[in-house]
Amino acid sequence: MRRAVLTLLFSVACLLLCPTAAAKQSQPSDRSSAEVAVTWFDLLYDVVKAEALSPPVAARVYGIAGVTLYKAVVPA
Repeated sequence: MRRAVLTLLFSVACLLLCPTAAAKQSQPSDRSSAEVAVTWFDLLYDVVKAEALSPPVAARVYGIAGVTLYKAVVPA
């Protein structure tokens, strides 16, 4: 199951960091809705809790997700 979580995170990271997806967004990042980010982190919290990941692994997952979110929002 942990492999599935890591695969899911990698897939989402690849999609968010895709240059064509970032180029299509013309909206400034301060006008973007935070609803998607909040929903994503709520889901991520549920996955970490269900998988019973150790604190260092959970921190790594949250860190990677946070950096990915940041990299996806900055080009907008």
